[in-house]
Amino acid sequence: MTFVTVRAMKYFLMLLLLVACSVKDKADTQSPSVVQGPETHQTLPSNVHWTSGKTFLVRVDKDAATFTVGTMTATYYLVDPSLLPVADAELSVFYNMPEMPDMPVVPAVIEKTGPGLFTVTYDISMGGLWAVSLSFSRGGITEKLDLPEFTVPE
Repeated sequence: MTFVTVRAMKYFLMLLLLVACSVKDKADTQSPSVVQGPETHQTLPSNVHWTSGKTFLVRVDKDAATFTVGTMTATYYLVDPSLLPVADAELSVFYNMPEMPDMPVVPAVIEKTGPGLFTVTYDISMGGLWAVSLSFSRGGITEKLDLPEFTVPE
């Protein structure tokens, strides 16, 4: 097999695994996002994102559009480009309301529940526009992922 064929097969298998692992509600009608991969454009499910340096892939199990006022949880699954869980990574999560600049950024409660698996608890205090920022650290590398802003109903 040529190097190009092996590389193409690797990306195809990575995409196939991410699609298979993606938890999607049957009612979800969002089209997939086109995400810039390390060397090529790849179409990934809307709940899978590259981190800022394209070192990690993150799958989000909860659609932020379903958040309501109160305590909400979401699970984040972190894998490296070879699709192995990143067991030794640390996660920081902060969230805020961008339309309220005087409101402090709030750290979320994080529980590491397995290799590359994090359960995050948010305390959504009021309805409105919210932003979530994830920061993953491993071996001196820190990468950020700003999730799309979402609106919590009043």
